[in-house]
Amino acid sequence: MLIALRGHLGIETAEKIAAVLMLALSGVVVFALASNYDLPSIVEMEARGLGAGVAFDIVIATAFSWIPLAADYNRHCKSLRAAVVGTWSGYVTATLIATGLGASVSALSIAIGFLRPMTRPSC
Repeated sequence: MLIALRGHLGIETAEKIAAVLMLALSGVVVFALASNYDLPSIVEMEARGLGAGVAFDIVIATAFSWIPLAADYNRHCKSLRAAVVGTWSGYVTATLIATGLGASVSALSIAIGFLRPMTRPSC
């Protein structure tokens, strides 16, 4: 309701608050993982393939699905340079943090026995 009442300024404020909270929450997750689990153990795991569909989804489809959102954020930039640098650095940083945390949690879950690694069905 506050966003509706404040209009564009309300949305900008909410976005800034959400970005700071997400960065802080990412820090909390990394700290909790590092203090409670053996993170180097995930590097020693046996590598397994994901399959072409999952790899495509992670690398291509996910990245391209967020491009319109980045374009929405940079439309109010005062210069082309600010738009390119801000969008690229923010998008890459957020993507690395999110996918890195997701991969770490998934690998750690497998390493400590919470999940079984994916196996391909036999034909």
